[in-house]
Amino acid sequence: MDINTEFAEWFRWSKQQLVDHKPDGFVHQTGCAYLASELALPNASHLAEGLCATGETLIETFMVSADADGSGSRAEPTGSDASLIEMWRPAVEEFLTRMDQACDDLGIDRTGMSYLTASVTPASEVIGLPHFDDGQYIANDGVGLVGIVGDTAGSRVATEPVAHLPTRPGLPLDIDDQVIDDFFAGRVAQQHSDPNRIVVFPQFAQLHSGPQLSGGMLDHVRCMLVYRAATAVAAVPS
Repeated sequence: MDINTEFAEWFRWSKQQLVDHKPDGFVHQTGCAYLASELALPNASHLAEGLCATGETLIETFMVSADADGSGSRAEPTGSDASLIEMWRPAVEEFLTRMDQACDDLGIDRTGMSYLTASVTPASEVIGLPHFDDGQYIANDGVGLVGIVGDTAGSRVATEPVAHLPTRPGLPLDIDDQVIDDFFAGRVAQQHSDPNRIVVFPQFAQLHSGPQLSGGMLDHVRCMLVYRAATAVAAVPS
């Protein structure tokens, strides 16, 4: 599904609203929505032999802020590997252009500094462990926004409510190990997103994982961008 006004409404909710949306003991799973068309990620095949031999992942993190002139988001690298930064620069800039456009068009209000992590990972090291990007239960905070795009295969994102343990203000929203096992085994309904497509979903309490790669895929590396931003709450419940 491409993102639309209905899906964008989730990004105006508080964490409390999301937790309250389903009966006690379950948290709603929105699934993910696509932004625009495919995004060209860098060709990192020249890094494959070395990274696959060592199992190392190359990571560059960009701090993202809004330009003072209102022209869009600006990404500042935090690392010192100039060749890696330049390899990623075109994809990073295009990613942020599309994210800015979607948020402006749909009224998604991001707050503070955002972060965009670029990684090149040997396919054999891609982690398929289901997780929340943000599990901290701070009731009146916004649910946040995650945007992910990867080549080879996309993310897996839960689409049915998942059971959680009792909420504790300010502490992680915990789920039972059985939920993790069920997701991994495909017993929890989920979307498998397409490669080279940006998908977005709430950062808080949305269960997701990387793809399960096998066969000839394991001889290659996977490029991925992960964007994380805080979001403003439209109306905090009383």
